[in-house]
Amino acid sequence: MNSYSDLYLADAMQNMGEMTEYASLACGIELDNFFSLFIVSGYASAWEKGDPAIISGMSGTELCRRVIDKTSGRSDAYPDPLVFYDTGAEYWCGWIMAYLQWRLNMSFSAILRVTDFNELIKIYPAMHTASEERCAAFVIDRIKKN
Repeated sequence: MNSYSDLYLADAMQNMGEMTEYASLACGIELDNFFSLFIVSGYASAWEKGDPAIISGMSGTELCRRVIDKTSGRSDAYPDPLVFYDTGAEYWCGWIMAYLQWRLNMSFSAILRVTDFNELIKIYPAMHTASEERCAAFVIDRIKKN
């Protein structure tokens, strides 16, 4: 059973895509490192439980900034939000990570033990136009192998 309704899924995927894109491209944080912060901050746990304030109540940029604030005590100004009219690998990695967490009902920590963001970046060219289920099948195969 999923931790939140599929009615939230599209917004959740978009917000996580924006969060990872902003963390990587605007803030210069490697995605695996950022997700470590996301997990330590407690926001990942709230997401996994389906807290609507986390998955849908703020933009990905806002969530990224909160994660950084909570984990680093950062007090300087943040880069401006990104405005892209097309998405890239960083966005897709967050977008598919949100789907995987929802679909597999696994913690982000458990997913990242099977596949990390470096692996997701490698499969982006082949998978970003495939269905979400195809990518989920790829991760499920990796889970079975491990």
